[in-house]
Amino acid sequence: MVAVALVVAGTLASVLGARTVSRSEADKERLAFHLASTEIASTLTLALQHEEDLVVSASAFVTGDPSASAAGFDRWAESVHAMQRYPELRNLGLVQLVPAARLAAFEARLAADPVRPLGPESLGPTAPLQTLPPGNRPYYCFAVAGLARDAASYIPAGADYCAIAPTLITARDTGLATYAPVTGSKTTTLGIETPVYLGGRVPSTVAARRRTFVGWLGELIVPGVVLERALDGHPNVAVRFRYASAYSHAVFTSGTAPAGAQSTEIELGNGWTVQSFAAGVSGSAFDSSRALMLLIGGILLSATLGLLVL
Repeated sequence: MVAVALVVAGTLASVLGARTVSRSEADKERLAFHLASTEIASTLTLALQHEEDLVVSASAFVTGDPSASAAGFDRWAESVHAMQRYPELRNLGLVQLVPAARLAAFEARLAADPVRPLGPESLGPTAPLQTLPPGNRPYYCFAVAGLARDAASYIPAGADYCAIAPTLITARDTGLATYAPVTGSKTTTLGIETPVYLGGRVPSTVAARRRTFVGWLGELIVPGVVLERALDGHPNVAVRFRYASAYSHAVFTSGTAPAGAQSTEIELGNGWTVQSFAAGVSGSAFDSSRALMLLIGGILLSATLGLLVL
């Protein structure tokens, strides 16, 4: 009876110890996941602020010299080392609203001062302006200045951004930036259009915004570069980076969430959220090597002591 009692007591103690160890390890893994999620969210927040810094700087240049040439815009972009400081940036430019009645005058202006996408010393397009998508509309939105990282990132001068992204006019009236995914042949990029007004500030009324409107600052970035930087040191975490507002939506992902994954969602502000995923934690003793070793070892030790007593 003493031997049996010793074996039973040792087995129960082993089971309880194994459960305690497995729960402790599960809590540590959950805490580590939440800390990793917070670190990822912090990195993405800093990345968004970094992008806003470029927009603020570009807005100051444009409002300070609204009639600056395309080459002058390129020189400014090169002076702030935009492409070097922002590895995710593929294209940066200024888009202006052109009424249909002023289309001929705009074509003449563009012929005299073409967009120089590969730097101030590069040659602009020499062919006549061709609207993309074609068609007659009451107004158009064309780039008047811009700098691309390479020829593959160049967007044709005749691209009508208002036809491609109808929310631009709404953004002009609200003063809010719009975000939209742009799907290419090799990768999906994020298009950001920020309205710019004279004086560098967003006027308080819609009428004042329309009156002082200069144009939109457009950015084309690769969110994968930003996500890769945020996930550095977290190889087992998948991320869903999402923007949502009443006017635009964009979702970008990195990695694949495993079945039964644990997840956490963090608000980054200004419509941005990040949701992180990692392998789920069961808390079972059979899923923890330390807990399983303690369980098996405790049972064997209890059985051995019971046999010695017997």
